[in-house]
Amino acid sequence: MHLYTLTAKRFALAIALLIFSSLVLRIYLSTIDLGSISAALIELSRFFTVLTNFFVMVIMFRIAWAKRTPRTSTVSAFVMSLTGVGLVYHALLAHLWDPQGLALLADHLVHTIAPIAALTWWLCFITRSDLHWRLPAQWIAWPLIYSVYALIRSSFSQQYPYPFLDAAAHGYMQVFINLIGLSAAFFIIGSVMIAAARWMQAKAG
Repeated sequence: MHLYTLTAKRFALAIALLIFSSLVLRIYLSTIDLGSISAALIELSRFFTVLTNFFVMVIMFRIAWAKRTPRTSTVSAFVMSLTGVGLVYHALLAHLWDPQGLALLADHLVHTIAPIAALTWWLCFITRSDLHWRLPAQWIAWPLIYSVYALIRSSFSQQYPYPFLDAAAHGYMQVFINLIGLSAAFFIIGSVMIAAARWMQAKAG
């Protein structure tokens, strides 16, 4: 268990409320499109972005309120994943659609603002003594678990959440290659996060 400062708890609560609001907005918009909340929840649960934002929200609420806070490795793993959400989206996916109005706001909240806020919190408040270079290899577990889940689910529905997971269009071998590349990207993101945290610790003396 880690004892976070009041500032860290307040910042974590702000992030949790931000993500909660963004997810409620996404559910509202999907409910309008699909006709029911249940259909919206089923649809949104296909996406790594939504699930990762949800888990980060839960973690931040726990940091803000719970007596027993999450482990540094758990917090770091999901912050890394959310950082990856933002980077992968803007590098590979943003050009695939053109949201407007509230959809644009929801898009920026989950793909840009939440990742930046969570990473900023992590850099400022994470327990740096718990960070080791081997950890990013463990942190990529969640993206890999999600990928297996998405592929199994998509094999029944034939609706793939992301182009790089579309086995129907590209074949499972290409999807496997894509996942190796994405895993490497997440590993690099995690390593850069640790390097940045250690640099900040050294600079602080």
